[in-house]
Amino acid sequence: MNTLPMMHCRSLPAIAGFFACSFFAGTVSGAQQQQTLSNDGRAEISEMLRDARDEVKKHYYDQKFNNLDLDARYREYSARVAAAHSNGDGFRIVAAFLSGLQDSHTYFVPPQHAARVEPGYRLALVGDSCFVTRVRPGTDAASKLRPGDQVLKLDGYDVNRADFHDMQYYFLVLAPQSGF
Repeated sequence: MNTLPMMHCRSLPAIAGFFACSFFAGTVSGAQQQQTLSNDGRAEISEMLRDARDEVKKHYYDQKFNNLDLDARYREYSARVAAAHSNGDGFRIVAAFLSGLQDSHTYFVPPQHAARVEPGYRLALVGDSCFVTRVRPGTDAASKLRPGDQVLKLDGYDVNRADFHDMQYYFLVLAPQSGF
């Protein structure tokens, strides 16, 4: 069964006007929750972070790394790995480390997940607003969402044009959850 992350939506009927806002909160079963990161898991995240730094040093086109002190940044983000509670948290740390380069061609692609997680719906931006564009029948999303619903918040984060790409990167790539 797919579940939805906490979502604050506004329904937009096909004819015109807005329905009242409603909240959607999905519950996540124990099997669907991300597991607590073990010491071995932290070691793997640390290795990924170290590999990311080494690959950037070896292959990045600008040996000044866009005026970024790569080693100082590595030490800062390496210290953050100890606080990671899940693989998603660890992947986010590695991704944030690389985002300091402010280079759209340099980003983190985590290892494939053992289980393929498919969202029960699709989102898209129209202007500065985010809308549900598709809902897969038979999913938890189908009982709560309709194409045309406007999404205002997702897991407590405002959904806006500036953060939409990062939000999808986190929820779909770094820490996928069923239902998103």
